[in-house]
Amino acid sequence: MTTLSELLDAEQTPQGHGPGGQRSVPVDVTLERIRPVLPRMGVTRLANITGLDRIGIPVTLSIRPNGRVLSLGSGKGLTLPAALVSGAMEALELHHAEVLWQPATVRRTYEEIRGEMPVPEPADLPLARSAPFPHDWPYQWVCGWDIVAGEKVALPLSMIHMGNRQSRIFDLFSFQITSNGLASGNTLSEAIHSGLLEVIERDATTCHAERWERGVPPPPAHPDVLAHRTVQELLERIKKTGMDIVVTDCTVDTRVPVFRATVVDDEEQTAGRFTGYGAHLDPEVAVIRAITEAVQAHTVTIAGSRDDLYRHRELTRRAGAKQAGFLRAAAQRPAAAAPQSRAAHTFEEDVRRLIALLGDAGLRRVVVVDLSVPWCPVNVVKVVVPGLEGYRFENFAPGHRAVAFARTAGGAA
Repeated sequence: MTTLSELLDAEQTPQGHGPGGQRSVPVDVTLERIRPVLPRMGVTRLANITGLDRIGIPVTLSIRPNGRVLSLGSGKGLTLPAALVSGAMEALELHHAEVLWQPATVRRTYEEIRGEMPVPEPADLPLARSAPFPHDWPYQWVCGWDIVAGEKVALPLSMIHMGNRQSRIFDLFSFQITSNGLASGNTLSEAIHSGLLEVIERDATTCHAERWERGVPPPPAHPDVLAHRTVQELLERIKKTGMDIVVTDCTVDTRVPVFRATVVDDEEQTAGRFTGYGAHLDPEVAVIRAITEAVQAHTVTIAGSRDDLYRHRELTRRAGAKQAGFLRAAAQRPAAAAPQSRAAHTFEEDVRRLIALLGDAGLRRVVVVDLSVPWCPVNVVKVVVPGLEGYRFENFAPGHRAVAFARTAGGAA
């Protein structure tokens, strides 16, 4: 890995190939590239489950019977090839994080490792709720590369490696284990771009979720965001089925457009809300991603086959039904300000702009761990921005950004 300037100056990879689908090559070409290695990654089948739902927006599954984290991944897109690539890439990412990547690690206490190389401050690490983090305990650490400062940075292995339960036990389960920032792409820049957007999206939606618990939901998306032709087509398609959809603006101080879309389905068999999120420097792309992800959640629930979906399904169903009316009422509040697109024509320039926006918000490090293996035709990375908030899973503990955001009366957009 090199410095940011060296990385971004080395190539200029155009992005595009359809609204909502940001790939450096067309999705059918991407699918051709990855199909031969899918069996080696444990993927036995890519399934088109679009027809199980009455909406009809493409949704797929990628089946990995021996997956250590999940045996099913899912994908979505405006076209079936895009959805197939989305599902396949999720499977490849998880397999890299579970099995393929064999990093060089060291076992040090926190005090020892910070004497050898830069390491995030404890407040910027994703510590698990109620778990210990003794500074004199010998944790396992791995090196990432800060593409801003151009230097190695130590990260807990448990933050990166998702398939080794033994190391997590020895590390006291101190850290949240999630796929946040795990991303793939046809090029390294494409993968970093995707990972950066995911960690920014997750931080923004988590900050708003913490504030919502104090009674302040995110504001509705500005009408200009919803006026794009593709967005209108998606919204009309959902509403024709008898379902409702609410799109809210979750943008925070990073100033990257982030949206939350919630499909509200009052049908008895699937009653509840189904949420998706999207982030991008182009607000149109961001909102398309949020809407298609919400549809994906609805369709995958109907399929009933994803192995992490029903752990708390009854609680989720009741909470969803309870909040559906509140969401509809919240949609009548004043809309957020109209976001402006800051998107460039290349992944490299987008990464540069995203890093600048993070820097303006006081987030100075962007650490990349390259998980790629030589025989796989795509790049896989884990992107970590110390200080950003993560997934609100069972062991989530809100960090300083979410706590501060929840205490404020209004959002910085």
